[in-house]
Amino acid sequence: MKKLIILILLFPIPSHAFNWKKCQKTVRKFSFFFPISSTTTSLSSVGDCSLIGIKEHDKKVFLVQNIEQIKDESSRGHGEFLTTYATLCECNNTGKKVLPRLFQENYTQIFGSGEEKAPKAIYESMEGLIQSNLIASKNCNQII
Repeated sequence: MKKLIILILLFPIPSHAFNWKKCQKTVRKFSFFFPISSTTTSLSSVGDCSLIGIKEHDKKVFLVQNIEQIKDESSRGHGEFLTTYATLCECNNTGKKVLPRLFQENYTQIFGSGEEKAPKAIYESMEGLIQSNLIASKNCNQII
């Protein structure tokens, strides 16, 4: 019994909760005149960046991996990445039609204007819009 307690204390059980801050890394690049920083997000199957098997996490992974395509399609109001996101939100056909237009109409609220928003803030904005929109909330069974 003592050995088991010691093992538990020495080797804590890893958390499988997604942690946005721990999974983001800032990369500094140098241009001719000044340094440029950009943020990337790393994902794994264990630890703080673990996302496998949980629907909410699957949506987060999809968003992080495809954020530029989602931004582009949101500005146009249609596209396969938005359809896939709607599928991950468990939207029916009506929800899949409403979501892209909802994101297009609220593009600035979701992605910001000028300064780049963090993936977590974008995700929260998208999910908040789905919840607050009567048609989207009725036709999508999103998990937050």
